Amino acid sequence: MGVLLYEIVIGYPPFYDPELPSNKVKELIVLQETCYPSDIPLSHDIKDFISKLLEKNPKRRLGYHGGTKELILHSWIGRINKSLYLEK
Repeated sequence: MGVLLYEIVIGYPPFYDPELPSNKVKELIVLQETCYPSDIPLSHDIKDFISKLLEKNPKRRLGYHGGTKELILHSWIGRINKSLYLEK
């Protein structure tokens, strides 16, 4: 979900570098923190949401402990009517 959202927002996948062979990209995925291009204005909330979805440690990843409810309660999702979901 984090990779898809990153690509929708940024326009290309995280850790993308057309100059690198695929095995080096795999290393970046494992070792490098998520970076955001400086020329695309992004709110702190969207960067926080994506970064937490892309957390390398699954036990610290957003949604691991609270499932979908944890995602819905994130500040970036603040515009939707959460009570409709939470009542189900």
